[in-house]
Amino acid sequence: MTRRLVIVDPAHASSVGHHDEVNRPLLAKLNRGGWQAELWSDVRLEGDSEAPRPLQGVFSGCGYEDPRLWSELGGMVQLGRRMEQQLQQASASGERVGAWLGHSLLPFQLLGLARHLATAPPAQVLLSLMFAPGETLAAPVADGEATANCRVALAALARASAQQGHQLLNSKTPSTASSGLPACIGTTS
Repeated sequence: MTRRLVIVDPAHASSVGHHDEVNRPLLAKLNRGGWQAELWSDVRLEGDSEAPRPLQGVFSGCGYEDPRLWSELGGMVQLGRRMEQQLQQASASGERVGAWLGHSLLPFQLLGLARHLATAPPAQVLLSLMFAPGETLAAPVADGEATANCRVALAALARASAQQGHQLLNSKTPSTASSGLPACIGTTS
């Protein structure tokens, strides 16, 4: 299996803030652990001289977009498709990815990753869900439509993983430690 690992973080657009605080030490730990880790972020981060490296600006219009665009199913599908296209384009020119790591992903971002993985070669896929399933970044956390959208996205991830032979893990999966992926990624409460 290839040791190339991609951290998928479409909302990482600046070297200031919690995305940088997670990704910078994560890249360092993964690379020290023998992975060839790289960060796929918002394209704006490429121009930031303080950004963590290695870095590839892949995403545009896939970060923390206006929740009104993705809190209903049609908008979630449209933005998920945009992210899928950007992942497909970035993947076309490189070597095979052995592991995909996603944290802090919103439902439309999970759906975009799922759509990409539906055609990607088998790999390990590690998710750490920071947001509650009903999160909209604007409305109460118990938003019913947002919860349903998250279920759709997670079901798409499970289906894509089963169809393509991906090993779908989360930070609480016992096999995470034996996979060599970092156990330092946890869900927030």
